[in-house]
Amino acid sequence: MTSAKEQRRQHIAMMRANFGIKDMWLEAEDIAWQERYIEGTASLDDLLNHAPAFAKERRMREKAANFARASVGLEGFEPTEAAEALTVRYIRGEITIDEAVKQTIEEATSRVDDATRA
Repeated sequence: MTSAKEQRRQHIAMMRANFGIKDMWLEAEDIAWQERYIEGTASLDDLLNHAPAFAKERRMREKAANFARASVGLEGFEPTEAAEALTVRYIRGEITIDEAVKQTIEEATSRVDDATRA
C-alpha cells in the first residue's frame, strides 16, 4: 500500500513531467512549495493558490521576451543563437533579466574582440 506522502510525491512527479512537456521550468520558490506539499506541511489548495502567481510571472517573462524580439527585428537585426538561448532561460525562470543582459553584453564584447583580432 502506498503512503499518503508517496502519493503526494507521485503527484508532484507527474506535475513536473507535465511542466517539462510544456517547456516550463520551476523556480526555487515553486519547488519549495512542492516539497512542502510532499512533506505534508502545505495542502493541495496551497499549491493551487500559488499556481496563478507562477503562471503570471511566466506570462510576463514571455511578453517581455517577445517585445524584445520584435524590437530587435524592427531594427533589422536577428538575435544570435546564444541570445535566443538566454531568452529561453529567462522565460523559464532559470536566470534573471540582469543575468541575461550581462551575458549578452559579454558575448557581444567577445565577438567584437575576436573580430578586431582577425
